[in-house]
Amino acid sequence: MKIKSILLLVGLSLTANLSSSLANEGGLLSMGNGSGHSLGVTSIGTVYGSGNNNAGQLGNGTTTNSSSPVAVTGLTGCVKVAAGSRFSMALKSDGTVWTWGSNTYGQLGDGTTTNRSTAAQVTGLTGVTGIASGANSAYALKSDGTVWAWGVNSSGQLGDGSTTQRTLPVQVSSLTAASSIGAGTSSCMALRSDGTVWCWGDNSYGQLGDSSLTQRTTPVQVTGLTGVSKIASGYYHAMAVKPDGSVSSWGMNYAGQLGIGVTGVAGPFYTSPQSITGISQVTFVSAGGSHSLAIKSDGSVWAWGEDTYGQLGDSATASATNVPVYAAGFSSDASMVAAGGSSTLALESNGYIWAWGSNVGGMLGDGTTTNRFLPSFVGAR
Repeated sequence: MKIKSILLLVGLSLTANLSSSLANEGGLLSMGNGSGHSLGVTSIGTVYGSGNNNAGQLGNGTTTNSSSPVAVTGLTGCVKVAAGSRFSMALKSDGTVWTWGSNTYGQLGDGTTTNRSTAAQVTGLTGVTGIASGANSAYALKSDGTVWAWGVNSSGQLGDGSTTQRTLPVQVSSLTAASSIGAGTSSCMALRSDGTVWCWGDNSYGQLGDSSLTQRTTPVQVTGLTGVSKIASGYYHAMAVKPDGSVSSWGMNYAGQLGIGVTGVAGPFYTSPQSITGISQVTFVSAGGSHSLAIKSDGSVWAWGEDTYGQLGDSATASATNVPVYAAGFSSDASMVAAGGSSTLALESNGYIWAWGSNVGGMLGDGTTTNRFLPSFVGAR
């Protein structure tokens, strides 16, 4: 099948069985992952999920886990998906947002804290063009450049100037002209149309990039960073790409996920952007739990950070690295990559899907729970 494009917000992957299941649906349009579950939306707008389902996060009306993809009940016309810890989100082509799964913190945005195993519309939210999910919080970017948020807010990650939990969407304060968003575990970031980056929420590891470790309940500008064209948020670190292909990173670095040549005690975290000198001509980045990915203009995939489950894809033996390494098992023709908590997905320009890393809970959707230490071909076009 032909894959059109993918988007993974804190990303893992749906793989072989998903490809065969969706062979007649025109390919994947968007993908997302949570903590042990994965989502994919086809080009005709159907959403599928696999992995853990203890809170109904697969959206098929049950709480039964599945290592093979199952369709979200009654949901059509979708264009993007995102997944939090135990909840899921979908954006429809009409600009509405739909959610399902755990609702302990109001992260479904329906005014309640009741879990749901089928999808329902987020209350009062229209005109949305982008979505993102934290562990237990949710975000929506509207066409007017405003950002809206709901769910847990103990670290100020909703950006409304408070730490009050919200079961309905509230507007992020003093943020306009946003063009894209990304979410970490308890923080959020936005790229504005002027090329500046703004962050808010938890800042325990410097992931807000404002040269401090101070929690922020409203957006603050990332220090000294302008002219940015792309952003990516991992669990506790973030990255930014400029049009010249250079990359900066900041936040947690215990596993070398910043890619700046130091790890752990030598550089546990950085509170302002650091240049990644070991790579250039970057066109796309993705940040995961504790590893990072980049695509260069030649289509090659590069990775750095933790490799406990083989998520770097550079050898059959897991070995962390604090500098970018070539994912040698993958051909040099990537159009997009996605980093999950401990896994990686890559899309070739010809529509082939490759995956590697952790497969705990069956989150790779291939009918097994077997980890992959080298890039494995998992999807026919």
